[in-house]
Amino acid sequence: MAKVKFSALVSGMRNKLNGSVFSVNAYGAYLRNKTSPTNPRSDYQQAQRQMLGSLSASWRGLTQDQRNGWIAATSAFLRTDAFGDQQSLQGNTLFIALNKNLLNAGESQIDAAPSPVEIPSIAISNLAVDAGAGTFTFDIDPGTLPDDTALFVKATAGISPGKQYVQNLLRWIGTETPTTGSVDFSSDYTARFGTPAEGERVSIEVYLVSTVTGQAGVPVSATTIVTSA
Repeated sequence: MAKVKFSALVSGMRNKLNGSVFSVNAYGAYLRNKTSPTNPRSDYQQAQRQMLGSLSASWRGLTQDQRNGWIAATSAFLRTDAFGDQQSLQGNTLFIALNKNLLNAGESQIDAAPSPVEIPSIAISNLAVDAGAGTFTFDIDPGTLPDDTALFVKATAGISPGKQYVQNLLRWIGTETPTTGSVDFSSDYTARFGTPAEGERVSIEVYLVSTVTGQAGVPVSATTIVTSA
């Protein structure tokens, strides 16, 4: 459903309306045709759906006091919507969102709503994808992860270098560990997408997740053209 933000006149529009999608980039608002993505039943996709189903069942199994705690906590975990405005989630949505991050980080599910923590900022550089050597790396600053955090990486499959909008193509590929400032995500990438072709473009999005609360930090992104040694 498309979202419209009104002032004296319409000042912004986001999301879908019939066969069109309203969005914005560095050049301003734009309209593009809506595409219907394929729905492959991959092992990864099935595992994520099973996780969501399990978390939904876990929410129903909480005590009423626990559910009330999550509902009360929503005001402390605000999200930014398509217009840049802060919005609160519903209690069950917050429970699932934080616990999904924790489970993907290899941590245990939490049933009591946590208090928010500060997520440090990170920077990345030198993204390099070499299809010939089978290496997929980038540098991260700081090179050592802050305490109680995990590094999540999303990526696209190899895409046309001229394709500009990639946000809907990013997929979570794994939790990575920096080694002296460099992150090697080769095995997770090829397990998810295979090896891209030379000349294609690969984009990534990287963010920290608290292993205590499941909060996600501010994502940073990078893009590169695939080479072949």
